[in-house]
Amino acid sequence: MAPATHAMLVDDCPVCRQTQALLAPPKLKLNRAREGNLAMRLSDIDQLFTPGAVAVFGASDRSDSIGGLVYRNLLAGSFKGHSYAINPKHEQVADRPCYKDLAALDKHVDLALIAVPAAKVATILDQCGGYGVQVAVIFSAGFSERGDLGTALQERIVEAARRNRIRVLGP
Repeated sequence: MAPATHAMLVDDCPVCRQTQALLAPPKLKLNRAREGNLAMRLSDIDQLFTPGAVAVFGASDRSDSIGGLVYRNLLAGSFKGHSYAINPKHEQVADRPCYKDLAALDKHVDLALIAVPAAKVATILDQCGGYGVQVAVIFSAGFSERGDLGTALQERIVEAARRNRIRVLGP
């Protein structure tokens, strides 16, 4: 006997229950830091989407530099805020001042874009924490995909991010 066709879903019909299950939105599991508290609120990452000032660590004029590419794209795009190049090896990048570190910049930064060797990322996160930067994007490679040494470096950046209360996207 073929299942009955209903004009509306009927609770006691097995076909209807299966259809309801397929049409129901997925149940999302929330990551909780502590029982009863969400680990992250949307307001915690506002500076990722709407920063007023961005510092690009590893900015360079080299055409093969990820930091240089990120900085040039930031300048060429529609970003209306302040953008700063940070690299101790340069005094200028893209005909703009380049700063040794955040202390030399001495301006408020909302978002850190980090494109430096993996071994330097945790130190930069500590520097960012000292200057109130709350969000960072890490473009660097060489972490857990590189084996035990990379995994140890990744653990260092997780610890630095937690210690400094910085939300991190990447690596």
